[in-house]
Amino acid sequence: MKEVIVFIEHRFGEILESNFDALSFAYRWQELNGGEVSLLILTSEEKKEIFNNLKGLGNKIYFLKNKILEEYHPEFYLNAIKMFLKRKEDYLLVFSQTANAYELAPSLAAEFFIPVITNINGLEKIDDKIYLIRYFYGGKICGKIGLLDEKSLILTIQSGAFKFEKREFSTLIEEQEISLPIEKNTEILGYEKAEAGEVDITQAAVIIGIGRGIKDQKNLPMVEELAKKLNGVLAGSRPVIDAGWLPKDRQVGSSGKTVKPKLYFALGISGAFQHVAGMKNSDLIIAINKDENAPIFSVSHYGVIGDLTKIVPALLKKLQ
Repeated sequence: MKEVIVFIEHRFGEILESNFDALSFAYRWQELNGGEVSLLILTSEEKKEIFNNLKGLGNKIYFLKNKILEEYHPEFYLNAIKMFLKRKEDYLLVFSQTANAYELAPSLAAEFFIPVITNINGLEKIDDKIYLIRYFYGGKICGKIGLLDEKSLILTIQSGAFKFEKREFSTLIEEQEISLPIEKNTEILGYEKAEAGEVDITQAAVIIGIGRGIKDQKNLPMVEELAKKLNGVLAGSRPVIDAGWLPKDRQVGSSGKTVKPKLYFALGISGAFQHVAGMKNSDLIIAINKDENAPIFSVSHYGVIGDLTKIVPALLKKLQ
């Protein structure tokens, strides 16, 4: 059985939230296919304590320690991971979908001549065969990739694709102080955060998502008022964004952002799989759509069949 090794990313003394996407995948793999879940952490002895909260989240935690591993550098990290993997034979190396993963995963796959599959957002087992699910062509096609008997594999996991549910393990800690060449061809000058939008929908507890069913831009004020009443934020499906009614950073779906709010209100959203991929793990989904056969009702917890331009004003009156 494969050992599932989850690479843990950290930056400036903080563990990245995206790690839990990869851990969630690892737990699901373990349910379906067995094997151990391990965490791989590159750091220094001085910074090791910031990872104390990860104990109990896997069968093993591997610490590779060297002062130059305190912060990410592609050459140092690649050399350390290559050194680690050379003593492994049958493994699944899992990254969360980040810029660093885009750099590390293909480089490691080329080094060891093993497959790499990126942007995984589903996993299932049919007739004892494991299938990985991902989208192609900008989210227009959903594909299943059947796994053959390769001994090892490298994967990156889409943000929000798997809902994190904490597991408790009796964790074995393995620490190794490693020697690495300090010569490098790349100099990291610094980190610059992307310019933030007015709101970050990925952090919102309540999201009002709007789709084609809103009909006209003049109907935006009523849904904005609903969002305000519920202490939520407004987001949209691709047609709404393409129409210019909401900024790009409010798009939910496979070509936008993945969200996991406590409440997702889907107003006039049909439920195309591209959109559902970005919100299916919300704690509570309420849909309003006048088409009783709309796919959104298959993922919603509650549904209302009707015209949102009539239902939302009535709801606003109730909330006054």
